[in-house]
Amino acid sequence: MGVDATVEGNAALQCLIALREARSQLIDDVVTHARNHAAASQTDLTQEDIDILCTGGAFEVAEFYYLVDRYNLNDKRNIRAFILHHNADVEECLTNKDKRMSLGLSVQRLKESLFSETQIERVVQSVAEGKLRLSQTDLACLLYQIMSAEKTRRAVLALAKAGLLIRINIGMVLIVSDGTLEKYFERHLRFIVTHLQGSLLSKEGEHQ
Repeated sequence: MGVDATVEGNAALQCLIALREARSQLIDDVVTHARNHAAASQTDLTQEDIDILCTGGAFEVAEFYYLVDRYNLNDKRNIRAFILHHNADVEECLTNKDKRMSLGLSVQRLKESLFSETQIERVVQSVAEGKLRLSQTDLACLLYQIMSAEKTRRAVLALAKAGLLIRINIGMVLIVSDGTLEKYFERHLRFIVTHLQGSLLSKEGEHQ
């Protein structure tokens, strides 16, 4: 019993170490990219921007764009299906008070996260050259469970100043990723996998 508990505790510790070191690596990649971009483009990158890149929602936005890439949500058919599924989840929360309470979401926030048919069609038709192009409001709606609209706005602006998101003005501002942010996020995930695999192999070697 004591040995099993120690093994489980060590495994949990290794998992925590992997998560923390991978998160640190991701932050370093993002901030280094931001500083290099700022120097090359003569962008005024403030300490507040750096703070947001480190702790202010940039991680969640990076995770979202990684999933966009992995699930091919830059395809018109796929993004339509994804948003319809999103709307169904929101509707379920609106009718399920217990679930709504457990997630800490208000009725107003949930209603604001729903996409109308017009909004869905706009998102679908905005997909171009294999890139998902979302408005800031669209992104905030899709991240409703984990971030407020204001936190999303601040993260998007900081990531744009960092050169990791592109803001295109076509009468309204659309947000596009060139793929760099997703690569940094995938590198962070691979670090976790590699660390845990190395830890498991080390433990197997100790027991042989």
